Amino acid sequence: MAFTGVGLWPSAVGALSPTFEAVGTSVVAEGSHSARQSLRGAEVALQGAPPLLRAGMVQALATALVFVTAAVGIRASLRRAAGRCRAAPRTARLAKGMGFSAAPRKFDLALEVEVADARPVGVLRAAATEPEVVDTTSATMDEFEYLVAGGDEQAQYQLATKLFKADGEFQDKARAAELFRRAAEKGHRQSQSNLGEMLMTGDAVPQDKVEAFRWMSLAASPPILEAQYNVAWMYHNGEGVEQDKEKALKWYLMAADQGLAAAQINLGFMLRIGDGVPEDKEESAHWYAQAAQQGNREAQYILADMRHEGEGVKQDYRKAARWYRKSAEQGHREAQFNYGMMSYFGKGVEQDQAEAATWFRKAAEQGMMTAQYSLGYALQAALGVEKDIAEAVKWFRKAGKQGHLDAQVAAAELLYSGEGNLEADKKEAIEWFEKAAEQGHKKCMKNLGAMYRKGDGIPEDRKRSDYWLKKVGLAHLT
Repeated sequence: MAFTGVGLWPSAVGALSPTFEAVGTSVVAEGSHSARQSLRGAEVALQGAPPLLRAGMVQALATALVFVTAAVGIRASLRRAAGRCRAAPRTARLAKGMGFSAAPRKFDLALEVEVADARPVGVLRAAATEPEVVDTTSATMDEFEYLVAGGDEQAQYQLATKLFKADGEFQDKARAAELFRRAAEKGHRQSQSNLGEMLMTGDAVPQDKVEAFRWMSLAASPPILEAQYNVAWMYHNGEGVEQDKEKALKWYLMAADQGLAAAQINLGFMLRIGDGVPEDKEESAHWYAQAAQQGNREAQYILADMRHEGEGVKQDYRKAARWYRKSAEQGHREAQFNYGMMSYFGKGVEQDQAEAATWFRKAAEQGMMTAQYSLGYALQAALGVEKDIAEAVKWFRKAGKQGHLDAQVAAAELLYSGEGNLEADKKEAIEWFEKAAEQGHKKCMKNLGAMYRKGDGIPEDRKRSDYWLKKVGLAHLT
């Protein structure tokens, strides 16, 4: 299931010009202690303001009150306060980390000094007016926050998406889920879809597949493509709802008809093997072709396989090679290997062993066991590449560790005898002979019996020799 992206904003959301005012009072003689008290009072007074606006105003109040130490120097203190009247550092970094502009704000400030009980008292008033929001694509974070606080579901969705996708300390998936839910409850379908995905996977919220299915279903009608696909997937796998493959097919078909490649692939899969629905390989090939033409590498690989085998379509090696190549160029390792094999044998393309070795290497470097063996074989036999036994054994080892029998045998034999630029290593050869023997390779069993009997590269061990000779049916030699 894939988390969906940011939707479109309307070009305008109307004029929004609320004014927020806060008052902080400080007994001048008490200095910073009283300023902290005033700061707390200002925070309470500004609960209705957006976070960045609130942070800037509170910081301005606190700064000015701390600077005021006597009735003299009032103007200087006011100037210093005004100079610091902007978003607090962390909130400014938060805005930047989430992709918002965070231009400093200017506030109207008024500072007065009164005398109460023979002590000077500083009174600072800070006021700010929110500008009209015209283009939300360039809105600052506090403008978004104001829209969110006002219940604008598109703003809730937009801010939730930014919170979900932000990096590091700026990410807040729990709040994103809360905002998606608020927008979803107002009928915002993309938020319904995203909330459903979070509930499905338990991402920052308690996992609840039944509730996830409910939100997905709401988002799917009228259609949100991703929601249609997710509803199909949940019916297909019985996640959050009773499994029903016929309904899964219906929902996959709706999303596939609108061009969603993931739905086209899953629809093709169900039809190809008759997964809960009648098998239809021709229709399956059609849907794989639709996804392949959109550039989906998995669909390109499967379509190539079907073309190669004549499954649901006319067999055509040339077209198979073309689709393998397209998928391979996008990094699909099985497609890389298969295109290499077609190049090696000249099926659908001109025979080219060097080209084959190039693609074997690409797939081998991605960990494909068969490609690792094939590359090792090409290096051993100088097929399209310069002969390099040491490099060949390196790849045989990699494939052998994944259980490739022929690679284990090849590594064992080359290490036993030594060849070209590879020095013999009978101790390691024994290890590979044993791995292959444990998979039932009779020649390796016989070799082990002989090596243990003679102490060839290892200490003589009659018991181990007898064990392997009996396994291969040579008990009469024990």
